[in-house]
Amino acid sequence: MQQVDPFIPIKRQPVLRPKPVQPPRRPVGVMDVAGPRIAPRPSQHQAAPVPKPETLAAPAVPAGKTAKRFRFWGKLRSVGFVAAVLLAGTAAQTLVVGETLVAAYGVYALARRTPSRTTFALALVALAATAALRVVGKDQLLAGNFAVYAFLLTAVGIVCLARETRRA
Repeated sequence: MQQVDPFIPIKRQPVLRPKPVQPPRRPVGVMDVAGPRIAPRPSQHQAAPVPKPETLAAPAVPAGKTAKRFRFWGKLRSVGFVAAVLLAGTAAQTLVVGETLVAAYGVYALARRTPSRTTFALALVALAATAALRVVGKDQLLAGNFAVYAFLLTAVGIVCLARETRRA
């Protein structure tokens, strides 16, 4: 019997695991040995083959991506509309014009079923503009206008949110 020294580590034999077999790779563009597969033409006595249903209606772009793309452009269009509203209100420097344009956005948001989070995000942008104009301190009247816009957009967002929860 051998004496084992407890301070010398025991060498273990490595475990040999078989490697997974992968199919051989072909270079891109190389055809099979048999050549290209061409379907034979139907003769006069044979009926033409009917294609499978999934090949008839295969979209070029997956449905999820097109729906997301359309949603993105719809959001971008509504954000552009609100940006135009705020710019027009800023250019006019009158509160009545800005309020009218925000009210027009409210009607647009309800008619187009704009998500309430978009309207709340726009209210947050108007609130940030209010804070920035207050810090700069050049035009306090414009900062007050943006505060009113933020309030009105928050009210429109609440109405849109109520519509969303009622529909769900």
